[in-house]
Amino acid sequence: MKRLSLFVLALIMLIPMGCGSKLEQKGINLSIQIVPERLSDNLFVKMNYNTELTGEFSSIGSDMSMFVHFWRKKTKEMIVQDDHMPVKPTSSWKPGDTMTESRIVFIPRFFNEYAFDYKKDETIRLTIGLVDPKKPDQGVILLQKDLMIESASDVAPAIFHDVGWHQPEVNSKADNPEETKWRWTMQKAVCIIENPRKTCDLRINGGVNKTYLPDQGITIKINDTVLEQFIPETSKFSKIYTITPEMVGDLDEFQLTIETDKTFIPSLVSPDSKDERELGVQVYFLYFRDSIQ
Repeated sequence: MKRLSLFVLALIMLIPMGCGSKLEQKGINLSIQIVPERLSDNLFVKMNYNTELTGEFSSIGSDMSMFVHFWRKKTKEMIVQDDHMPVKPTSSWKPGDTMTESRIVFIPRFFNEYAFDYKKDETIRLTIGLVDPKKPDQGVILLQKDLMIESASDVAPAIFHDVGWHQPEVNSKADNPEETKWRWTMQKAVCIIENPRKTCDLRINGGVNKTYLPDQGITIKINDTVLEQFIPETSKFSKIYTITPEMVGDLDEFQLTIETDKTFIPSLVSPDSKDERELGVQVYFLYFRDSIQ
């Protein structure tokens, strides 16, 4: 797998993000690898951090958090924020230390292919640094880099909802922002997916109605191969599978099937419902992109 390597040398300036005095911090070398190398929206990426402290490093003295921000340069919009505490508290950093960690972040869909000014790619800015939670007006910038990002509509394998799917539904007031959109399956639902001819991750976030179908079973298949048969432990489930080229075959497209052994019709189980559809599995998120496993 190709990787994108970014390097920052030893001198790091403390740049005020509000009011405050300027400081200098020497002796921190940060490198980061982003997988995959080709970036787009609607994409999970793995960020592998490596921090080395040289003999020039002097104690920070407090526990700072790391901020990781992806910005759209043309709109000044932050599209990804992954603020977190470093793997080792900064108050205990000392010369000679080497620290590594990996984190997975999701770049949400933000390109609008129907907009009049739509372009297939644009430059975004990645900014990584440290900030003292008690002094949020200041931060140490560890890395700042411009990255090219493409529209998933042009680079991602196409997914076509074939038979067995109801129309998309939306609830903008849902408590979980990841569950504002979904599609219900019937007993058997099929997607036709473009064959990327490389290893990819298949992610499915879904739900079942435990009130009406407490022991409902689900089968997930690639073509005729069963990936998994399971009974969800709770009303919501999340699955990740690594799909290799051998699993999907040599044709230009392959089938993903989500099947259930039980369905229900809301109008037959609830007197308040007029919904006469056959409902199986509620699918919130269906994703097939480059593997980062």
